[in-house]
Amino acid sequence: MNKFKRNDILILISTSGLLGWIFTGFFEGMFSSLILYWMLIVPCIIMYLYVVIGTLSTFFKNGLKGNRIKLFSLCILTLSGITLELNNSELFKSEIIIKSILRDDLSNSILTFRKNGKCEIKLVGLFGYSKKSKNSYVFKGDTIIFLNKSCVNDFPPDTLLLDTMQKAIFFERDKSGVFRTKKEWLNYYKIE
Repeated sequence: MNKFKRNDILILISTSGLLGWIFTGFFEGMFSSLILYWMLIVPCIIMYLYVVIGTLSTFFKNGLKGNRIKLFSLCILTLSGITLELNNSELFKSEIIIKSILRDDLSNSILTFRKNGKCEIKLVGLFGYSKKSKNSYVFKGDTIIFLNKSCVNDFPPDTLLLDTMQKAIFFERDKSGVFRTKKEWLNYYKIE
């Protein structure tokens, strides 16, 4: 097998592995996937770097001749990374009305209410853990009501109290169903 065919196979394998790793960013985090599957990801990174360096050196010597597959794979990986970043950016999303955060010792829960009636619920934890969900909401006075049941252990609950004076969104209620509006640890989202 000549050098170019071996490098073509290496770039296809490493690009496929790295694409799979990049797309874990849509699920529960790239860093946690790296920790769990390091025996698969690290060799793909090493193969990819080896082929990129080889491709660049032969590209400057020979041009496109013999480098089409490698350059195509490099472009696919680059475009995938750009697409992931665009998906996570605010560029194509509705305007933010309220952004709030609940800080815990090990994780954060972030609520982002948008002008179009959608709310993004993002849980961020240790080692790059990240989980996102979306919900629709309506305001009824100072109450925020989610239209769909939350998919993450019924949290946050379907009804929240917006207190603009305290810059907080409360979610805990007492036995009679009245919101507890005294700020305590882990009973409110802080509005940023």
